[in-house]
Amino acid sequence: MSFPQAPMRTRMPRFPPHRPPLTIPKAHPPSESSPPTGPAPIPHHGLEPAPPPTPLAEPEPDGPRRRFPFNLLGRARRETTAAPNGDQPQPPTVTDRARKLTHVVLHPAGALLVRIGVHPDQITIAGTVLVFVAAALIGLAHLQLGALLLLFALPFDALDGAVARAMGRTDKFGALLDSASDRYADAAIFAGLGYHFAVLNRLELLLLAFAALMGTHAVSYVRARAEGLGVNVKIGLFTRLERLAMILIMLFVPDLLPIGLVILAIGTNFTSVQRLVYVYRVLKQREG
Repeated sequence: MSFPQAPMRTRMPRFPPHRPPLTIPKAHPPSESSPPTGPAPIPHHGLEPAPPPTPLAEPEPDGPRRRFPFNLLGRARRETTAAPNGDQPQPPTVTDRARKLTHVVLHPAGALLVRIGVHPDQITIAGTVLVFVAAALIGLAHLQLGALLLLFALPFDALDGAVARAMGRTDKFGALLDSASDRYADAAIFAGLGYHFAVLNRLELLLLAFAALMGTHAVSYVRARAEGLGVNVKIGLFTRLERLAMILIMLFVPDLLPIGLVILAIGTNFTSVQRLVYVYRVLKQREG
C-alpha cells in the first residue's frame, strides 16, 4: 500500500539575498539658473535686519571686589584723577571730595563777599589770626574753647579760594599767601599743644607733638618741592583736612590726646614718605 507523498517545502534563506550597496549622489553647488531650495526668505518690508545680540560680560566668580582708592605706597586704583604730563594717576583726596560737596555753598558765598567788597587776602589773614587765638587758648588749657574757635576758623580756609574765583583773580600771590598762612597756623596749633604739655610736665606728649609737627611740615614741603620739579602730588593718608579733624577730636575729648598724638605723629610722617615714593616713581617714569 502506498501513501501519497507530501509536497516538498522550499527552505527560505536565513539572511536576505545580497543587495548592491546604496549609493548617495554627490551634492553639486547650485548654479545661478537652478531654482533656490529650502524655505523661502521672509520679506523685510524695508526694515533693516536686527543686529546680533551682544554677548554679556561674564561676571567675576567671587563678585566685584571693593578696594581702597589707593594702596599704602600711593598707587592709584579704580577711581583716579587725571595727572598732567602722563604721570601716574592720583586718587581723589578727602579734601577734593569735601570741596565738591561744599561747592554749592561756597560758590554763592564767594560771589556775595565779592559784591560786598571783601578781598580774598583779608579772609586768609583773618582765618590765620583766629587760629593763633585758638592756639593761645589751647596753651592756657582751654582745650574745648580753642577747638570751638578752630572750628569757626576752618571755613575761612575755603572761603578765600571761593572769593578769588568769584572775582576772577589771576595772580599767584594769593596761593602763596594761603600756603604760608597754613604753615603758620599748623605751627601755632602744635606750639600751643606743646606749651600745654610742658606746663603739665608731660614730656612724652611734648615729644609726640613735636614729631607730629615735623611730619606735618614734611608733608607740605614735599608737595611744594615736587611742584617745583613739575610734579603735582596730593596723595596721602593725612592731608591737612584729616589732620585738622584729628586735632579737633583730641581737643573736644582731651582723654584722646595721647592716642591722637600717636596717630598724628605716625600718620603725618608716613604721608610724607608716601609722597616721596610717588614723586620718585613719576620722575623715574619721565626719565624712561
